[in-house]
Amino acid sequence: LLDRYKMLMRSAQACCTDGLVYSLKQAGASDGLVYKFMADDANFYGFGARCLMMTDKELDTFIDTRIKQLREEGATEDIDLKPALRDYYERHMADGTFVSWIALDGDKIIGTSGMSFVEKPPYFGCPNGKIGLLSSMYTSNEYRRKGIAKELLTRVVKEAENYGCGAVQITASDMGVLLYTDFG
Repeated sequence: LLDRYKMLMRSAQACCTDGLVYSLKQAGASDGLVYKFMADDANFYGFGARCLMMTDKELDTFIDTRIKQLREEGATEDIDLKPALRDYYERHMADGTFVSWIALDGDKIIGTSGMSFVEKPPYFGCPNGKIGLLSSMYTSNEYRRKGIAKELLTRVVKEAENYGCGAVQITASDMGVLLYTDFG
């Protein structure tokens, strides 16, 4: 079962929570084992990092990381953004219109991703009008160029597909351009 799990984690089809749970169940995993895999997730890239879907427990650190990201991108700080970010994430996580996968090394968040789900009038390229808005793609300096951002991106894009989004929109920093270009 562990070999099957490792194979599934390499598969883009199992990058979302529902897909992984389904695949593990199909492979014969018990509910307890599925929970353990979902809690521990994969030990990827050979240095003990793991990927989890963000919960309220990680929200404070996620917000701090988001502000660090904005600073690195050159944003000017003229207000305290924490209350607005907390309000946004709490509301949209609660109603299912925001998801985030995070990468951890031990208990330390080393990478973040985010996908907001919005709807706009349908158009030919997106006939249902559901759009994923990619945000919060960030990897700590010492963990960059190890595939973490690509793994997180794969997972949130899969979440957008499962939500029914016909398109994903991005706003790329200079660092993000290479990631998104390589991703396609």
